[in-house]
Amino acid sequence: MELQYIRVYESISGGWVDLHPLHGEDELEDNLQACKLLAQKGYRLQLLPCLDREETVLRQMLLPDVFGNKNPDVRISNKVADIKTPQKKEVTKTALKDAIYRAAQQKVEMVIINLYQATYSFSHIKEALLSTLQTDRNRSIREAWIITHDNNLLIIPRKMINTKKFYTVLNCL
Repeated sequence: MELQYIRVYESISGGWVDLHPLHGEDELEDNLQACKLLAQKGYRLQLLPCLDREETVLRQMLLPDVFGNKNPDVRISNKVADIKTPQKKEVTKTALKDAIYRAAQQKVEMVIINLYQATYSFSHIKEALLSTLQTDRNRSIREAWIITHDNNLLIIPRKMINTKKFYTVLNCL
């Protein structure tokens, strides 16, 4: 069984994407697109393997920083994250809230929401972040990374929610 990551993308900014051969096929296209966009900004990412719960030895070797039997998508900056790419062209507040909730089910520190090819309103993003990252909800998520349609990256730390800076950042967009 192949255990090595394969470098599938390298950007001129020094970022790269390494893919594990056991990464889930059904999410590969969307996850790879999001990772390439982040690599262009200099980030170094590993698309993680998708392993059955019975693969305990492989899990200990390849996913030592992953909670239980979860299968998150990516490791970035030594943090485990899940990538969510809403499938509808027009993204609603409900779709964004669902994406954050599903990432939290993976017990990851970060959710990366890829809106690069989507239509959305920043008020929906703001409302979704406010309602899903309140103090007692989706506790594992410490940061939300939003890739916008114009390839900007918003990094919203959980502690920024409900602060003046949060409203300033999102109201400027």
